[in-house]
Amino acid sequence: MGSSQAELIYLRQRKLRKLLLDNGIHNISHRPARELAAELLLFLDDPNALWRIGTEWLLKSLNVERVDGGFARPSDDLYFPGQTESILEVGGVPSLRGIKVDNFDTAVRLIWLAKHPLVFADIKESRFGIGLKRDLLKIGTEAKLVTALAGSRGPIGLLCADRVQGRRKRSWSGKEYDIFSSVALQVLAPVLDAAQDVTRDKSACRDNMHDALGLLTAAEYDVAVLAAKGKSYKEIARTKSRSIHTIDHQLRSVRRKLKLSSQAKLVQYFNQASNPDPFFH
Repeated sequence: MGSSQAELIYLRQRKLRKLLLDNGIHNISHRPARELAAELLLFLDDPNALWRIGTEWLLKSLNVERVDGGFARPSDDLYFPGQTESILEVGGVPSLRGIKVDNFDTAVRLIWLAKHPLVFADIKESRFGIGLKRDLLKIGTEAKLVTALAGSRGPIGLLCADRVQGRRKRSWSGKEYDIFSSVALQVLAPVLDAAQDVTRDKSACRDNMHDALGLLTAAEYDVAVLAAKGKSYKEIARTKSRSIHTIDHQLRSVRRKLKLSSQAKLVQYFNQASNPDPFFH
């Protein structure tokens, strides 16, 4: 990860820490979730880890059988549940993966529009459309807590906690609702929103880097790549059948065009360009 990217992540971590943790306990109403927030701040460059840690935390805290979530927007035609999914290990609880949700289903639209989590106490009696209700019942879904997650630019995803048939049937308690609401809206939403900003920043940095590389001549690019691999000026000169003076001149030109102040920064720059972060795949 380049230093500029690390700085961007640090700035967002600091902003979130101030927002969520440093201004008093009232920012996160469920106090144990403050520890969750502190852990999540360490993974702003890994949205998959954020979803996984958040859903696993809720699975244990709510004593439910399944928690899932994923990035989405209300304008999407379909939503795919189970993008990230934490399931109770005991009892063979089915997965939501493979289900396709019509994002314009009446009940789903209500979820997107609601400012707080919605309770579906009995899937059989819910307002979900026939097809979605059938799919949920087929995998044993008995009741759901659902909420849309919103960021600074609008909705960014959905989060659900499920009770599954065959367990001891019970209604959602006020405490469970408050925990789910606090973690979803006060912790996961702002952290995942920041993670998306990090993604955009990284993509912009990568694009800027590739644009800058286009300023180099083919010969300059070749010697810079060799330098990034740890080759000395003498070794590069021998490989390219050029004088050490020519190699020095070409690398000086590379550093000038890329606005790099040292050979060490040139090496870091090219290693980053040739080994892109898996985050972008």
